[in-house]
Parts: sequence; C-alpha cells; structure tokens
Amino acid sequence: MASQERREFDKYLKFLTFKAVQVIVQSRQGGKIATRSNPHGNDWFNLSILDDKQVTVELKRSLEGRLPEAGQPVCVEILMETSEGDSIVLEVWSIELDPSRRDVSVSVAHVLYPRLSLMLRSLVVLSRTTPAYRLSRSHEDTLKFT
Repeated sequence: MASQERREFDKYLKFLTFKAVQVIVQSRQGGKIATRSNPHGNDWFNLSILDDKQVTVELKRSLEGRLPEAGQPVCVEILMETSEGDSIVLEVWSIELDPSRRDVSVSVAHVLYPRLSLMLRSLVVLSRTTPAYRLSRSHEDTLKFT
C-alpha cells in the first residue's frame, strides 16, 4: 500500500472505530436517533451522529493514542446496573481488523470508504435490533447501562 493510501486507510480506521463505538454505546442509552442529511458532506461515513464526549474520552484513554492493530480487537462491554446496585456484563461487542482479508487492488478512497460507510450504517441497524436495545428502551428508569 502506498504511503498516501496507508495514511488514508489509517484515518478511515480511526474514524470508523470511534464512530462504531459511539453507535454501540448510544444504542444502549435508551434514546432514539434522528440523523439529518448534511448537504455539506462533512460527516464521516455519511452518518450524522453526535459524539458523546465521555465515550470519546474513554476510548482515547483505552487506545492510548494508538490505532487498533491486527489481532487486537477493540471491545465494548455493556454493563447493566440494577436499582439495587448490582452490575452484570450484558453484552460484549468486538471490532477487529483482519489483515488476511485485505484486498490490495481496492482503492482506499473510492472503494473502501463506501464499504465502511455501509458497514457503519448496518451497525446502527444491528445495534438497535438486539434484545438489549429493547431492554434499554423499556427500562430507562430502573436499569442503568454503562
């Protein structure tokens, strides 16, 4: 991969990781999302989701300023805390780069970016079709998801 393509790939990987974690965490906060079309095209992956600053800070702290590497998944644990104060792991989401599936003939900007965009939008849908999403929406007052 040429150095320019590598820089683009790293940039896309960084923003994909940050947006994917935002999508997962926000889907467990109980609220609905409403994305607006942005005619200026400044939204990463054509998805307008406002970032939760606390999630961004925690992810940056966890990654220690590095990009996710092959073989080292980024894991998001969704904990459920009851009104009695008990916590259990409800879900674990894992995002991992598999370099063995890399297609070197694919242009990062023209082919990979649209595929990543589709993957992220699919994650929005998937994260909101699981039983944990329905649980977070129906028990907003009695359960806390962290």
